[in-house]
Amino acid sequence: MRRPAALLGVGLVLGTTNLLGSAAFAHANYASSSPAANARLAAPPDKIAVAFSEAADPKQSGLELIAADGRSVTSGGTPLGADQLVLPVPALSDGPYTVLWHTVSAVDGDAAHGFFVFQVGPDKPATTAIHRTGDASGVHVTFDITPGRLGANDYRATVTDGTNPLSNVLRVRLRIERTDRDIGAAFADLAPAAGAYTGSTLDLAFAGGYKLTVEVRRRDILDDLKFAFDVVVPAAAVATPPASIGVTSSPSGTAPSSAQPASGPGVIPWVVGLAVLILVGALALRAVGRR
Repeated sequence: MRRPAALLGVGLVLGTTNLLGSAAFAHANYASSSPAANARLAAPPDKIAVAFSEAADPKQSGLELIAADGRSVTSGGTPLGADQLVLPVPALSDGPYTVLWHTVSAVDGDAAHGFFVFQVGPDKPATTAIHRTGDASGVHVTFDITPGRLGANDYRATVTDGTNPLSNVLRVRLRIERTDRDIGAAFADLAPAAGAYTGSTLDLAFAGGYKLTVEVRRRDILDDLKFAFDVVVPAAAVATPPASIGVTSSPSGTAPSSAQPASGPGVIPWVVGLAVLILVGALALRAVGRR
């Protein structure tokens, strides 16, 4: 007779816990936007609209638009309904743009933040070459970003035991964060393709440092393997200086110079002559003083 009552009590506790948990951990997270995340636009938008998963407090929530050079273009946000913010934007030139969003839930006051990217016009040229490798728990990862530029890039990760592709991989996911500013994280699932895992995003959208983490989930293993790589994407491609012709390097990296050093032959006679004049003048003054 006691067992049904005990089970009913447990059910009530679990149900109450679930209800409280869903409220306690609620956030006004990104749900959708116009332009959409990773959208490629032929013409620039005149506003940005972002919808959230629940109502956001308009006084503590907002949007900011960042250009490819890291400059803040505009910020703010006007509520449109309880769960949407709209930000008018000025005329935009071609390039990738990052939208930063931050919210405080109107339901429970929890804060959240993140970002997404869209691009206006054609792709930018490559700015850097990105190739990384990592090892952990007997697993070897190689990671390439092609072509290595602001905005659109392809990602390719190989996961092996050092020689052969790892056979128990369930998922490979890429986590993208800034190293110089907390703007949240973006994620991209990398799909199996010809012995590797690949994907594409616009998320490297403004110049500077990024932390890119390749997360490998394996079958029957609780914890994901995480391979973190620091990457710097410059605003413009760094030109390789031309090789010098007919110049011999000097010790300690000092460049050769055609100027004569201060102790060269042309300086010595002048210094000797000045010393003689000073000596003669001193002797003459001494003789006059004796008179």
